[in-house]
Order: sequence, then structure tokens, then C-alpha cells
Amino acid sequence: MALAAAKKALVEAATPEQKAALAKDAEGLVEASKEGKTPESITAYEAKLQELNNELTAAKEAAKAIATKGENASKDAAIEAQAKVSAIKAKLADAAALLKDKANTSALETAKNELKQEAAEEVTAGKTPETVTPYTAAKQAADEAVTEAEGIIANPNATQDAVNAALQKVAEKKAALAAAKKALVEAATPEQKAALAKDAEGLVPASKEGKTPESITAYEAKLQELNTELETAKEAAKSNRN
Repeated sequence: MALAAAKKALVEAATPEQKAALAKDAEGLVEASKEGKTPESITAYEAKLQELNNELTAAKEAAKAIATKGENASKDAAIEAQAKVSAIKAKLADAAALLKDKANTSALETAKNELKQEAAEEVTAGKTPETVTPYTAAKQAADEAVTEAEGIIANPNATQDAVNAALQKVAEKKAALAAAKKALVEAATPEQKAALAKDAEGLVPASKEGKTPESITAYEAKLQELNTELETAKEAAKSNRN
């Protein structure tokens, strides 16, 4: 009877492999590195860790108990401890996924500074209002892109996607500003317009008084040939008065 009872009380011991695997997994139950992560994601991660604290402590204690018992640790107890450790390990991995890398803003910083400098240039003096208007609009759009980029750079929680989108926008506005700058046209000076107006006033038929009929006929025929060119010249001069 006693021998049978003792035999029945025998417990399967945890294998060295079980205990080694459990110990290794338990050692991995540590916080993820928060270096280089956004403040917002760190806050979310730490809140999740707080939720998991009791379960994490229980898993660590279960693994520690197996290690403390050594050869007396049972196979069933080791399996149970391993289940706890594996479960919390998976949850810690999910929590670590909440951590987000801080965005790299160096390229955006450089592009933004270049656009800001170009937009600050005074290039409209002496240019025609007709070409200044689209340039002014392009400059305003460039200024807005710069302001937006500065806001993203200053935001510690900015995502890389947001940075990349701002970088693309800055590049687009820079190209548009360059195109508008290239399209600027030098305006005619008051002196040029005055000289043109004076010359245009002189575009009148010559006096035919005292001229021979034959020469008048030849003259009027020539005028007829030149009529289109004459009207074109007058219109060109008229359009440049202002």
C-alpha cells in the first residue's frame, strides 16, 4: 500500500530543455527601447505596459518559481509557467508596436530653407503687372508650404509620411516659383513708351498738296500695300501706352 501510494505520488520533472527555454523567454520580458520614438507613442506604450503589469509580474514569478525549484520543478508546472510567459511575451510585442520612430526631417529642413530663401528674393521690380500677378500667387503658395513644413519639423510626433508629403509639396512649390520667376517680363520704361508714342503719332499720310496726279496715284497705291503693316504698328504702339 505505502509503495503504491509513493509510486502514485511521483511527479514528472521538467526537462532541462523546458527549463532552459522558459528561462530564456522570461529574460526577454523587458521593456522595449523608447530611444528615438515619438513622445505620443511612448505615452501610449507606457499606458499599455501599465495595463499588462499584473500579468507580466505573474509570468515572471511563475518562471522564477521553476528556476528556484530546480530539479523539483514539475513538467506540468513548467508547461503552465511557459504558457504564461509566452502569452505576456506576445502582448509585450503588440505593445512595442505602438512605439513609432521619430521622423527624419533633415531633407525637409534643407528643402524648406532653400524655398524660403528663394521666395524672399525681390524679383518683381520693373516687371510687367501681367507677369507679376502669377509670380505673386506662386510666392504666396511657396510661403504657405514653408510655414507648413516648419510646423511639421517642430512637431515631435510628426510621422515620416507627413514629412515626406511636406517635402514633396515644397519641391512642387519651388518648381512653380522658379517657373513664375522665369516668366517675368521686363516692363517698358516711361522713356521707351514716350518715344514710341511720339513715333506712332508720326505714322500719318504725307501731304499730297502740290504733287503731280501721277505721283499721288503711285503713292496711294503704295499706302494701300502698307495698310495692314501700318495698322499693326499703330495697334502695337497703342497697346503699350499704359
